[in-house]
Amino acid sequence: MSKAATDKKCEALFKKYADPDDPDLMTMDGIEALCKEIGIMDVSEDVRALVLCYKLGSCTIDNAGKPKPGCIKREEFVKSMSTLGKTTVKQLAEMLPTLDPGFMEASEFKGFFSFVHKFSREENTQKK
Repeated sequence: MSKAATDKKCEALFKKYADPDDPDLMTMDGIEALCKEIGIMDVSEDVRALVLCYKLGSCTIDNAGKPKPGCIKREEFVKSMSTLGKTTVKQLAEMLPTLDPGFMEASEFKGFFSFVHKFSREENTQKK
């Protein structure tokens, strides 16, 4: 499949979960819906949801230049899906067993740990 065709499929998938008020952004509501569709039922308790967010590029910078880790921009999603070699929900569901942070290489885990730290500070960016 060509890159253009792959990107088109990924953009169509993104659109399904995009924020109705901002079609270029997937908020936590869309991320939660995607997680549930691939088999992660409790996103607040299942660490695989965080790993998926990390792998899909969920560390958007808002218009004020501040990190907004609970959202994914369309470009980030398409690029990440391409990097993962996935274009469908079914393909994402098939990678569920690999979303355990225990399977990450040390170099990838360091980036994931940094992401989780930023994600946990989302509501109050003044705290360390």
